[in-house]
Amino acid sequence: MRVRKIPVYAILRIDKYIRSTEDQIAVQAVLPSLEEAKAEVERLNAMRDQDRVTYIWRATRFYPEGRHAPPPKHQDEEL
Repeated sequence: MRVRKIPVYAILRIDKYIRSTEDQIAVQAVLPSLEEAKAEVERLNAMRDQDRVTYIWRATRFYPEGRHAPPPKHQDEEL
């Protein structure tokens, strides 16, 4: 069985002034189109001091039923 996945684009915030790499990166948003992601990154970077904070986008996937979804039930089965 194939697991359904939807391509999405994550907007990441990178706080350059934080020393810990783990704490330096945060997911700001997840958007459905590349065009929307690029526009949001451009908008956010225009508003910020890029010596301290930078925004980037990365392509990723969304698994609406989870990564290891159970097989779908037949329509005639009771829920």
